[in-house]
Formats: sequence, structure tokens, C-alpha cells
Amino acid sequence: MGYSDYNNQKANELKQNIPYCNGEWNHNYLYEYLVAVNDDRLDYFILDFFKSHYDDKELARILLQDFLLDDGYDGSDSQLGAAVILRRMDKSALAANKELVLLAQQNEVYWKRPLAEDDDLS
Repeated sequence: MGYSDYNNQKANELKQNIPYCNGEWNHNYLYEYLVAVNDDRLDYFILDFFKSHYDDKELARILLQDFLLDDGYDGSDSQLGAAVILRRMDKSALAANKELVLLAQQNEVYWKRPLAEDDDLS
């Protein structure tokens, strides 16, 4: 299977398993999308999907609590993907989850911090 064939097949698989349906997030499908954020062959599709959810407070909570701060996913591609999406999210979605954001900001691993060092934490 060629490079282009893989991209098309994987993108089609992801499109069939959209992580947001009927107002609810499916954690298993969301995990797959977060892993795919790190794949430069698929990130265009995944980042485009998340654009319409950058202001979603519930998504911010899930990414923080259930992925980024969950030791069960420590160091996984899903955590890295969650961090990438969190950095792109609207500040209002992060502000609604201020306690979780501040907890993540304390992480010694820089890429796990959703905000830059010079961002206003208030």
C-alpha cells in the first residue's frame, strides 16, 4: 500500500468514527483523533475537524482531565495530541476549566502545559 493509499484509508476510517455525535464525545474515537494529530499525513484533516470545537468547554475538560492529566496515558501520543488541541482552543473554554488548566501548567514536562509561560493565567 502506497503512502497516498494509507492516507486515504486512514482518513476514511477516522471519518467513519467521528468522536462527536448527538452532543456527546466518544472517548475511544477521540483517542484515535488525538493520536492522529501527531501524524503529519493526517493532521490537516484532524485539525480541521477540531476547529469547530475550539470553544467547547466540555472538550477542554475532557482533554485536560481524561487525557493530559491522566497518568494512564502518560507520554502517549494522545496526550501530545490533547496538548496540541488545547493550545489552539479558545481561552473561554480553558477559563471554564481554570483549575485543571492551572494543574496542567504545573507539569514539569513543558509540552504538557496548555499555555505558554508568558500567557496570563488569570
